Amino acid sequence: MRPQVLRVFNELERQNKLTNFIQKFAITEGMAICDKATVSLSTVNAIPGVLQNNLEQNNQDTVVFIPLVLENDNKVTSYIKAILNNEVLLMLGRNGDYEKYPFTTVTPDSMSAEKYALLLMIMTKHVFEIKDFKITDSRLFPNLVVPVDKPQSFRMIRILSTTDENSKFEIICT
Repeated sequence: MRPQVLRVFNELERQNKLTNFIQKFAITEGMAICDKATVSLSTVNAIPGVLQNNLEQNNQDTVVFIPLVLENDNKVTSYIKAILNNEVLLMLGRNGDYEKYPFTTVTPDSMSAEKYALLLMIMTKHVFEIKDFKITDSRLFPNLVVPVDKPQSFRMIRILSTTDENSKFEIICT
């Protein structure tokens, strides 16, 4: 296990000793897929609303995403996002959380509903090698051009690459 992921698990273990939440968490949110965790450096404030002086002086945090998968499922339904600097800050993301974000275009460094949905699709591809995802919420990707001979209900996204935060995807119709 990578040292950054181990640091996250040590923090989860510490919190579990206080509240004994891990067993219930695993049932409701899913099991952590440790070997598919991603680790990156963030040079911008990874926590909107938190003052920069609370973060490392070099403004670089380590960001760890750990996908969570429910038992007998083949998609990422939740994830743990950990910001590592002087402390370990844990956040939980769930698949329905995309609705909490704007469905409109946002600045490159902020979250939108589409970016959030793509994040879960990219994690699912990374864990399960599933690359095609049906878009069921018409508010997501409203500017997709679907061929006239295809119903809107067949809007699909194919994840082509998951190598970095600028992962490649294409719109397809089946």
